[in-house]
Amino acid sequence: MLLWENEKTGSLKQHLNGVKDLNSVSVIVGPEGGLEQSEVEEAKKAGFIPVGLGQRILRTETAAIIIVGLIQYELGNLG
Repeated sequence: MLLWENEKTGSLKQHLNGVKDLNSVSVIVGPEGGLEQSEVEEAKKAGFIPVGLGQRILRTETAAIIIVGLIQYELGNLG
């Protein structure tokens, strides 16, 4: 997955909906100031799925922590 502040249609919840047997997840968290469009296109070519977190734009150092918690929650690992 690619956390991207300009993603308006694909949400994390939508992409994890119905996933049962997930062994690992790779997530790209961009730098402060965001990713360049060319970087997003390269990530998509490599198989990453852009996901948004709504209207929130998180700091780089907290985004990774938040995304791990959200993924665990959505997959039922946190109750």
